[in-house]
Amino acid sequence: MLKFHTSEALKLSRDSNVREARWAVASALRPRCGFSHIDETLICLAYLTLILRNTDAGISDSHNIDSILEYIEDNEIRYFIKSTVEESIFDDCLFDILSKYNDEQIIGMIFSNEFESYENISTPNSIINLATKLLEIDEYNDKNKSSTVADICCGTSGFLLRASEIAPSINYYGCDINAAAFGISKIRASLIDSNINIELMDAFKLLGDERKFDCIFMNHPFGMRTKQMRSGDNFIELFSNSIPKMSYGTSCDWLFALLGIAKLSEKGKLAIIVSNSCLYNGLDSKVREYMIQNKLIESIIELPANMFFGIGVATSIIIFSKNNNEKISFVNATKFFEKGRRQNQFTEDNINRIIDSIGKDTEYSIYLDISNINRETYQLNPLRYIDTKDPDFKDGVPFESVVLNMFRGAPLRASELDEFASNEETDCQYIMLSNIKDGVIDKDLPYISSIGEKYKKYCIKNRSLLVSKNGAPFKTAVAEVEEGRKILANGNLYVFELDEKKINPYYLQAFFVSDAGQKLLSKFVVGSSIPNLPLQDFKKAIIPLPPMEVQNKIADEYAATIDEINVIKIKLERAKRKLKESFDKGREG
Repeated sequence: MLKFHTSEALKLSRDSNVREARWAVASALRPRCGFSHIDETLICLAYLTLILRNTDAGISDSHNIDSILEYIEDNEIRYFIKSTVEESIFDDCLFDILSKYNDEQIIGMIFSNEFESYENISTPNSIINLATKLLEIDEYNDKNKSSTVADICCGTSGFLLRASEIAPSINYYGCDINAAAFGISKIRASLIDSNINIELMDAFKLLGDERKFDCIFMNHPFGMRTKQMRSGDNFIELFSNSIPKMSYGTSCDWLFALLGIAKLSEKGKLAIIVSNSCLYNGLDSKVREYMIQNKLIESIIELPANMFFGIGVATSIIIFSKNNNEKISFVNATKFFEKGRRQNQFTEDNINRIIDSIGKDTEYSIYLDISNINRETYQLNPLRYIDTKDPDFKDGVPFESVVLNMFRGAPLRASELDEFASNEETDCQYIMLSNIKDGVIDKDLPYISSIGEKYKKYCIKNRSLLVSKNGAPFKTAVAEVEEGRKILANGNLYVFELDEKKINPYYLQAFFVSDAGQKLLSKFVVGSSIPNLPLQDFKKAIIPLPPMEVQNKIADEYAATIDEINVIKIKLERAKRKLKESFDKGREG
């Protein structure tokens, strides 16, 4: 069988003519093998084509799959092809490929990373290019022949191929539990002259051997929990000695990270893609504490949205090492991308800007001593620390110092709310996030028949401040509750009962809608797909607290402006009605 330089194979895979040829073949296969098996079938057929052309098998209509498979030495590849390609598809399609495309196009098809049906088992090229830079693959040269690079959960081996293109003389290892990904990776590895070993296995079985790697990349399935994994409880037990209070609800992001660290050599470095929720949610705080206290984290780069096709989860890359890291570099790379048709991607300039930001304090990065990491929840989301210096308020106080009581609204499902809904006017109403517009609460809130005893604690007191839990920009409003009326707050709202001896509610509302107030709110935001405001952090925000006469002056001006807005809204509604009535009035003469 022919062997190709990795750089040659990858160069062919990026050729526009190869891309067109690949899509043409995929289109021809789609009605024959179904969407879910297009890519693996295409690669198998292309591989069989190379065998027929470049061995003494020769091209003949008399060939069947079994006769060609005899020329393949690797039993795992033989089994993969046999289990993937149906004989009818082989008979219909193989010789069409032979007649239409040359060897270069066939090779390009095999190494293309543009998958229709397997985007979930392949890492986008731009993420791979960033990872190879972060892991400094280009520094591995002939002096490091004993070095080993691993891709745990390697998918279709995109990272391994790119790394071997940069540093071809070292040893590469990959494993994946997905049979299709494994088969594609085995075929690719068999065609290049680099040393790449691929295994079909559960990645956590690596904990049972002594192998260590100098460089590890991991892009595991997003959003999993321990209970969704095979033998998930066993994985928790394996790490519980190091992290005794580790939760059984721990994100699998951290389990995979712990696996990677366990397989890392003393001089090694690990890059792992994670969903951003694991950087701030409460269930993972003990694992984050362990990572920080053991000085394992070098840097965290928050990635732009839509970098992974079909996945709306906000993501980051964490770099781990055993270098006794006293500081962590946080990088906000959410603005560094080129918008694509189906997904965003990094340009070379984007990647260089990210690399140049690591270990520095810039507009988009901060190099933070671990002693300055939030010690309550050990939050690690980059936007929590970058460009979030507290405003320099001479009269600043913690927000919680002016709050008598705070709570989140009632955890009512829509179906439960429907049971309480009333078409008639009652003394009980319900407020949702959508009822707050431009800092003003709708006058006509929905009515509910009654408020049960267990929900009374979620009722809003007069002149309480309401703040939205989710969304950006965040909504705020002061609630005016008439005597004898009850208003139940929705779970998407935070309610703050204020000490009016210290603060005027409308002054505070005026502050939170200002640029300074919005910037302060954004400091505590976690998540990028669905921005969220954690109550425990937000209550510690430093707000300006001038003398009461200054507060009252600002509050009066704010209230007057709100009245002005309401008058304009009334005039606008009247004007809209006139527009609707103009035709009929004109006909009436």
